[in-house]
Amino acid sequence: MDKSLRELLIICEEDTKRFVNQGAANRLRAWRRHSADVDLVNFIQRIIRDRDNQANGFLIHSQHGMSLEAIVAIYHPELFHPEDIAISQRTLGIVR
Repeated sequence: MDKSLRELLIICEEDTKRFVNQGAANRLRAWRRHSADVDLVNFIQRIIRDRDNQANGFLIHSQHGMSLEAIVAIYHPELFHPEDIAISQRTLGIVR
């Protein structure tokens, strides 16, 4: 069964703490203020488009963790714009 955005974000938050640091996980924790999926998608879009956060996505993914970019490019691409998917694929090093 596919995991929901919320389930994936919980895993992403835990993996961010494990593979990056507590501060980055605390900043990511702001997703919990959003209840609707559309708001979660907008939140994820803002973060993945910030170049300063892209290194975290690569680091988490390279350690086989759940990154925001993996949520976009692998788990729920149907929720995102092609530009978001392309950004995520580049960050993860996925060539298609």
